[in-house]
Amino acid sequence: MKSFALFFLPPAALVILVTLGLGLVLNQTELDKLNVQETSYLASGRDLLLNSLDTHLHHLRGLVQEPAINQAFRLPEAEARSLMEQQLRSLIYRNPTYDQARWLSAAGRELARVNQTPDVPLIVPGPDLQDKSDRDYYREAMRLAPGRIYVSPLDLNIEQGVIEVPYKPTLRLAIRLPVVEGRDQGLVVRHCRFQTFLDQLRRVASPGHERHPMLLNPTGYWLLAPDSQDAWGFMFGRDERLGKRDPEAWARIGTQAEGQLMTASGLWHWTTLDPASRHPDQVQAAEQIGRAHV
Repeated sequence: MKSFALFFLPPAALVILVTLGLGLVLNQTELDKLNVQETSYLASGRDLLLNSLDTHLHHLRGLVQEPAINQAFRLPEAEARSLMEQQLRSLIYRNPTYDQARWLSAAGRELARVNQTPDVPLIVPGPDLQDKSDRDYYREAMRLAPGRIYVSPLDLNIEQGVIEVPYKPTLRLAIRLPVVEGRDQGLVVRHCRFQTFLDQLRRVASPGHERHPMLLNPTGYWLLAPDSQDAWGFMFGRDERLGKRDPEAWARIGTQAEGQLMTASGLWHWTTLDPASRHPDQVQAAEQIGRAHV
């Protein structure tokens, strides 16, 4: 018998598969114990994610309340860019899991950007700043009221139209800035590296079983898979989805917020993670943040 655990994140879902020994049959007591273990695992994974997001949201809200940031909104463009670069550089320096921080104009053009590097955060020079007006996170975040934060789907980072290698699983948080002295200040966007979270999920072991974590988006594509070749298929035009591999399980998992299910594949548990529900007046997730299944 197998046991599966999944979490759905802002367009993503985590799945955990626990494989029992060949020919092993569980009695009710053993099954109840396994259910408790997997339910506890889901709760731990949920708390890990949501607590991490709470920290990211706190940092972003705090950043835009800094006096220097608000001063930048009132300065000529060149002075504003220099001041914003220093503030973003300080943010990246203090938080090594942040891959990038940028200030986007209301038209979607980067006004300032800082990249994380192995040595020190790097301010990107003006000629290398990019137009991000075609990105979903820009369009969605610009629809928000000032002060609200957009949480993107989880996907692989793209630079200059190309998926970065090695892959960088990335969650983007964008806060809508106010109009100051007649000028729309656009967005501050932060890219959060998500690989650490995926690695933590991989390291979780179930006593007496082999657990294989999986992360799925709401349409059932793998973001984390037992076979790494199955991951991120939607970004490469590959139709690799749980619904295709196990339609029976996905029929329930993809439509119910939480529950348990026994199928020929094994035992599934799942729960929904929604950061917007914890911050209903401040956060807009790209979709419900997801569902976890065991």
